[in-house]
Amino acid sequence: MKDIGAEEVTEILEYHRKWLDGEKDGARADMSGTDLTKTRSALAGLDMSYANFSGSDMGGMSLSGIDFHGADFTGTNMRGTTLNEAIFDWACLRNVDFRDMEQIHSDFRHADLRAADFQNANLSGAALDGADLSNADLHDSNMRKVYMPSANLRNADLTGTSLDGAKMNGADMCGAKMGKAGLRDADMSKAHMRETDLREADLSGAELYGAVLARADMRKAACEMTCLAWAKMRSANLDGANLKEANLRGGDLCGATLRGTDLSGAILDDTNFTGADLTGAEIIDGSLRGAVFKNANLTDADLSGTDLFGADFDGAILTGVKGLEGYSRDAGISDEITDTTGQDAISQARKTARELMGNGVIITSAQPGRTYQGKMVAVVGDGRNNNLAVMAISGDRAILHDIRETDMNTGLETGARLTLAVDAEGYSSVQDKDETRSRKREGMVR
Repeated sequence: MKDIGAEEVTEILEYHRKWLDGEKDGARADMSGTDLTKTRSALAGLDMSYANFSGSDMGGMSLSGIDFHGADFTGTNMRGTTLNEAIFDWACLRNVDFRDMEQIHSDFRHADLRAADFQNANLSGAALDGADLSNADLHDSNMRKVYMPSANLRNADLTGTSLDGAKMNGADMCGAKMGKAGLRDADMSKAHMRETDLREADLSGAELYGAVLARADMRKAACEMTCLAWAKMRSANLDGANLKEANLRGGDLCGATLRGTDLSGAILDDTNFTGADLTGAEIIDGSLRGAVFKNANLTDADLSGTDLFGADFDGAILTGVKGLEGYSRDAGISDEITDTTGQDAISQARKTARELMGNGVIITSAQPGRTYQGKMVAVVGDGRNNNLAVMAISGDRAILHDIRETDMNTGLETGARLTLAVDAEGYSSVQDKDETRSRKREGMVR
């Protein structure tokens, strides 16, 4: 690190002014590798655009109001600097030490801040839209109300950072560490957050509409009243998270884990939970209209008071689930349903299908003879082996499946597995499930 005198600095700055003005004898300022801490006021109010400060020492300096547009600060020490209303747009600030830095309304738009160190720095209200902060260390810094849409924060460390009210829509935060970060009321709509660590982060009231959170770790995160509508959260881990009154409408949570998660009062309409683990989850007084739980695990989950209109529990594990009693009653399953055979069986199935379709629900089981909340949901037996069929109803279509039919009226071989499709007009076809044959309704079902 070389020292630089006041006279030399003055000369360099004059040549730089001429260079910016396009004068022939001008020259771009090059103060790389120099100790500038003794020239604290020399740069005040100047235009230092495109100057070279790489590897220099500017620690503790006041650089407020200076225009550093496009300047090169690679590896510079700026620890403890004051940067009020300083301009660093499009500047190269890679590996810069900004620890303990203070600023008000500084402009870092589109700046290259890769691997910069902002520990305990104050970036509150700064403009960072389009900036590259990948691999930067921002933990425990103050970034409240920072403006950084479309910024690159891949693999950045924001552990414990305060980002309340920050604007980060469309930002790339894949692989970032954001555990215990404060993100209350932050806007992260359509942000890319694959494999982001959000453990114990506070996202209360945050906006994550359409965000990509595949394989994100959100264990014990606070997401009360958070908007996650249409978010892509495949294989995300939300164990123990607080999602009270959150909006997850249309979200994709296939394969996600939500063990012990609190979803009370949440909006989960049309959300896809296929293959998800919701063991012990609380979905009290919520809305699950049209939600899909195919092959999901809802062991000991509590759905009390939740709207289940049109929900699909095909193949789901429902052991110990609370709140489905009302669901079965709303579905129109009466105490009078009993096992029947042959044509009577199909007539009963058709009647039940119409009743169930009117409620738009799905109740399925591939296991012959299974009971559902103490009631037999199977409605058809073959009269010989007492193999039962069960109903699956979705929207304007009902499926009566897993029949082992021997009735000669169908013309199908013993043991054939059938699917009888039902629409608003009644049965439309009888199909061999193994696709060996298909016959129309006429002459078979009346």
